[in-house]
Amino acid sequence: MPFVSYQDLAKKCRVHGEVIYYSEKAGYAVGKNLVYLRALTEHNRKSRLKQWLQNQTLIDITNLTDNKIEEVFSALRRVTKSGSMLLSYASTFDVICDYFRRNGHAIAEGTNITGIVSSSEMLFDTTRESIEKAFSCRVFSRYSNQENGIIGQDDSENNVFILNEANYFVEILDFDADVLVPNGTVGRIVLTDLYNKAMPLIRYDTGDIGCLTYVNRNGTRKKAISSFAGRKMDIIYDTSGGRISAYAIANHFWAFPEIRHSRNAGSVSNQA
Repeated sequence: MPFVSYQDLAKKCRVHGEVIYYSEKAGYAVGKNLVYLRALTEHNRKSRLKQWLQNQTLIDITNLTDNKIEEVFSALRRVTKSGSMLLSYASTFDVICDYFRRNGHAIAEGTNITGIVSSSEMLFDTTRESIEKAFSCRVFSRYSNQENGIIGQDDSENNVFILNEANYFVEILDFDADVLVPNGTVGRIVLTDLYNKAMPLIRYDTGDIGCLTYVNRNGTRKKAISSFAGRKMDIIYDTSGGRISAYAIANHFWAFPEIRHSRNAGSVSNQA
């Protein structure tokens, strides 16, 4: 059920700050061109003037046929000459990766992408490797939502999201009760956001699942989300009643490229 999340000015400033911080980790610098590959609607379109003022380029990726993908890369070659950062959905990168598998990476030649951020869904390792090979730069996966902002982002370990502890308190709760589960146990991801004074969220159930772990970065122990398995509705049960991530099954299908899937690259809206 959609709802409106109100944000006060201080909260919006925090969101802008965390976007700059995490984007800089992915190779961005304030003033650099940002290229968004996303399905454009009346709600998220921007005029050419506004894109120029914000140094952004929006490229519509609705209905990603091979011809459309070739048009997208033609546009990328035009707008990334001085170096740009690329942002899109993981499912969009899946479709582009499939194009690379069938046609090779030559189409990416002539683009000047210095950093890439994937969001909204789990980024498969095979997709990440193919995109990194094509653009010769690191791909980062970001965990975010529209209600709050950037919850975490991975770095050296794929899909291990180091949490944004400066702005959010994240807990992992049992599937059937509002109690904490032991570290390393998969459960519901809930967060508390008290910085949004217009609409504080306490133990907000994000609808996602994963487990809490710790990583060491430069001598500091940091909280992270691992075993991220998407939405609760994506959980599959085995014959013993155990929970299996849909991604655990989907990963096996990469060995069978002749099987077509209907994952819609333009249907995801859960992006900050």
